[in-house]
Amino acid sequence: MAFKFIHSADWQLGKPFGGFESDLAGELKAARRNIIPALAKVARDQGAGHIVVAGDVWDSELPSPGEIQKPLDLMADASDLTWWLMPGNHDLHRKGGLWSRVQKLAPANVRLLLEPGPFEVESDVFFLPAPWTSKFPANDLTVWMDSAETPAGAIRIGIGHGGYKSFGSEAAEKTKIDEERPAKARLDYFALGDWHGKLQVNDRAWYSGTPEPDRFVNNDRGYVLVVETESPGALPIVTPVKVSTFDWPVLERDIRTLEDIETLRNAILDGRQGSSTLLQLHLSGAVSLDARSRLDRELSALEAQVQFLDVRASGLQSLISPDDLDTLDTQGSVRQAAEQLQAIMEGSSAQSEDAKLALSILFTYALDAAESDA
Repeated sequence: MAFKFIHSADWQLGKPFGGFESDLAGELKAARRNIIPALAKVARDQGAGHIVVAGDVWDSELPSPGEIQKPLDLMADASDLTWWLMPGNHDLHRKGGLWSRVQKLAPANVRLLLEPGPFEVESDVFFLPAPWTSKFPANDLTVWMDSAETPAGAIRIGIGHGGYKSFGSEAAEKTKIDEERPAKARLDYFALGDWHGKLQVNDRAWYSGTPEPDRFVNNDRGYVLVVETESPGALPIVTPVKVSTFDWPVLERDIRTLEDIETLRNAILDGRQGSSTLLQLHLSGAVSLDARSRLDRELSALEAQVQFLDVRASGLQSLISPDDLDTLDTQGSVRQAAEQLQAIMEGSSAQSEDAKLALSILFTYALDAAESDA
């Protein structure tokens, strides 16, 4: 009596992406909706008839009408599959709220898990969901699963949303999911949402992570999980499948030489599709002014190749020698400004770091102007 399904979570449809220019924000929002046909393809390829979304289907309780209707239309187009949607902490279920609107619009193949209780999916296969109905629950919402009754020999699949760790928050400590829940509730598999990276908690409990990344964090995002339970009590077979459109890598590099700059460029572009890459780059180290100018040119070229580039270079120092000052006009205002900045930089004031950055920028502009005149 094997049962196979797709485990997903944290779609957060309608997320605004306000930190990006409007065209890119629109593409990122569309990519989140497009995970629906992507998941449908995975389900068909894998022979799975059910897709479970373990919380945070929407990013808020107040999505626009279009952000409700369009995803439901996409699910309706995949009428050969059944979609099981559960509220999470972002899109919790309140009377007369978001999910009341969804209920009125949902096609026949979309099932809503709005209250705790066993839901029979197929003969002797039950989903046990723990939906959010309050912003600040008073306890672990999955406790009820321990006493949930299902027929003897049935497959029991828990669906939860929240953390196994509280991370120091008092509210999160109250709702922290018991690590022993799969054993206490006799679960064959525990489908979890809330953590945005793919993560195996134990033999029977997994976070699928968000199928479409939405921030600069290296935590194994962009997957859905194909889950197969061969029989009651058997360990589940879990297969991650990559489905994301955009890649959000965070890279840290120490730069010391021109060779390091060349290595950096190759590492960034190797195996990545620039048009779907949003990159955050953290630079540290110390380079000569000539190397710094070369690095700035490389980063300008890279910015044109990727979808978005965020460079954090506060840890990168420019090494300025007396010979570097001599490259500037001996009597001009640029030379005078450089000497003043160098004096501040070599002092012990709180402005020395700002002076160092300003001097590096000054030399970069001066070198660029000299190259333009050549």
